[in-house]
Amino acid sequence: MPSIVLHDDQVGMYLDAEVRALTSDEERTIDKLGLPARTAIEIHYKSDSLVCYCTGLIVPFPNRVMLEGVEATLRAASLIDKDMQAGGFVDRGRDKVLRTFLVRSNTYKESLLYNSHMSRALRSVYRGLPMPRSIWVVEFGYLDEWEGQVAPENLLVHGEFIFDSTSADVYRACLAVHMPSSVTAYDVTLPTRHPKRYHISNDTQGYPTYVCHSGRP
Repeated sequence: MPSIVLHDDQVGMYLDAEVRALTSDEERTIDKLGLPARTAIEIHYKSDSLVCYCTGLIVPFPNRVMLEGVEATLRAASLIDKDMQAGGFVDRGRDKVLRTFLVRSNTYKESLLYNSHMSRALRSVYRGLPMPRSIWVVEFGYLDEWEGQVAPENLLVHGEFIFDSTSADVYRACLAVHMPSSVTAYDVTLPTRHPKRYHISNDTQGYPTYVCHSGRP
């Protein structure tokens, strides 16, 4: 993240703020003060600039989010380790990497319209699947393919898990599991034995990792 936009009621709106690494002098100053900062933010005013230090980040969550992201990530890792590797769906000899994010389900579904790299079958399943307002998505890929890559379009995803963020039970929260050979999605609004509860489709196509900007990847 090279820069951010800052709003200052006392000075003005939409000020450019550069996010950069700490200099050696700044690191020594921060160590003396005992601050946990590891990033410098330089705010550019009209004729001057102000340097401040980032010691933390507050991310507001939508209402009714009950499931923690780390729980969704650990559950996905467990499924990969126990089910996917045992079933031969993923390469056991390669290190995996997981990317977890919280997103509005309608934004995620809208993004599928523009992701031509994702298979048509997978997009169809997800767009027709009932989802809560916010979902946790855990994408997985292989570390050797992600190492050294910066641009999201170069991070190849081989599958993902979708969790209901409003559920407190991670075992009941799973809405969809996309393996490198198939997709299994669950319509949680229907009873367990209902014939239309499960959506199963074949899929072997990898795609770039999800990126959202104004509703579009």
